[in-house]
Amino acid sequence: MEEEETAKKAKTTEEQAIAASSTGSAQAGLAHDFLAMLDPESLKHPTLPSVDDMSKVLLEVRKNALRAEYGV
Repeated sequence: MEEEETAKKAKTTEEQAIAASSTGSAQAGLAHDFLAMLDPESLKHPTLPSVDDMSKVLLEVRKNALRAEYGV
């Protein structure tokens, strides 16, 4: 009796593992197909501006706001 129950549990566990792996591989295949459409350049991390670059941009924005406010 115990051997039959153990065999049933093992079979169920194997079936669940196979189902999970096939679902995972299907998702991985879909992800690979989707990523294959994108070029490698668009998959890279974005470059962040340095502190100096950001300071220059903010200064220009402030200048433009003052110019617009005073009509210059």
